[in-house]
Amino acid sequence: MKLIFSDNNLWSLLHFRGKIIKGLKNAGHEIIIVAPYEDIDEDTLLYGVEYVYPKLDRTNQGLINEAIYIKDLYRIYKKYKPEFIFHYTTKPVLYGSIIARLLSIPSVGMLAGTGELFGSKKKFKYCVALLLMRPSLSFAKKILLLNSEDEQTLISERFVNPSQVIVLDGGEGVDTEYYCPDTEYKPNHHRKFIMVARVLYDKGYYEYVEVAKRIKQHYPESEFLLLGYLDTNHPHKVPRSVVLKDQKCGYIKYLGTVTDIPSILGKCDCFVLPSFYNEGMNRSLMEAISMGKVIVTTNNKGCRDMVINNENGYLVKPKDVESLYDAIFSICNLSDEKMLEMGRKSRELAVRRFSIDKVMLKYLQLIND
Repeated sequence: MKLIFSDNNLWSLLHFRGKIIKGLKNAGHEIIIVAPYEDIDEDTLLYGVEYVYPKLDRTNQGLINEAIYIKDLYRIYKKYKPEFIFHYTTKPVLYGSIIARLLSIPSVGMLAGTGELFGSKKKFKYCVALLLMRPSLSFAKKILLLNSEDEQTLISERFVNPSQVIVLDGGEGVDTEYYCPDTEYKPNHHRKFIMVARVLYDKGYYEYVEVAKRIKQHYPESEFLLLGYLDTNHPHKVPRSVVLKDQKCGYIKYLGTVTDIPSILGKCDCFVLPSFYNEGMNRSLMEAISMGKVIVTTNNKGCRDMVINNENGYLVKPKDVESLYDAIFSICNLSDEKMLEMGRKSRELAVRRFSIDKVMLKYLQLIND
């Protein structure tokens, strides 16, 4: 079967769904990847698939730019005549679902998280969603969601028909073979914490730095690492100058972006994500539990699923520095044996619930139904 995977971010598509795409290719399906061109490193690229690059300037919200993208997407779908299309991210889901229906091609749309789209009914984005997303989503065969709370929101706001929705209980899954515990890891005497996320305030940057300041007063040798992309176009971005200032003050160590996350994560003791963002199912948290790390995250949708409180980590209140501080302070005082025990429970949870093999079965079912 000829399949198209359509996204507005090539790196994201390959990084987050590469294992699924590779599995479908190995099962005998012909794969075409449709996403705007990016300079992708060799380790991320998939081979044996065809790449097609529609014209889309992701920094340009103008109508002409949108029209060019829509026209190009229509041209590509009509030329390649796929038998099934998977759409990811807002624009491919919005425009692609309509185009696929016009060409009588069955399609599935994934909304990996509501993000800011449904954050406030007064926002312009919500009005656009109301006008365009409702009819567009109705054209998709199925809508994939990553948590039941997004399902409730979309159904209550009448964006989707309940019969359309499939909630992937384990999110998009994690490659538990690639993200596996470091066999040489031993808990650091001076605890090493890491936060992996886009560097945004609503991912909990402020709370993370504030707690780092306070913990270092008691445990000056403890480390607080930050790994992630400085998203300069996001309305809640943390300016580079702020990150560099916090690093210069010794509160955090900013690592930028890297391709080999396991090599860094494997040497850390605890993964911290104080997010209050409208998450789908946070990928970095899944990777961390798969590597057997103790977790501290918020009791927030898309985050709480990765923690059994007091067993493999701690759930804290969103936007609450005190709650986060108490959890981090507790971890600084845990015995090495307790740290290892909690890490084992993280790994068990990842294998039991979040293995990407379970997601692969869902994809095969969608194609074959």
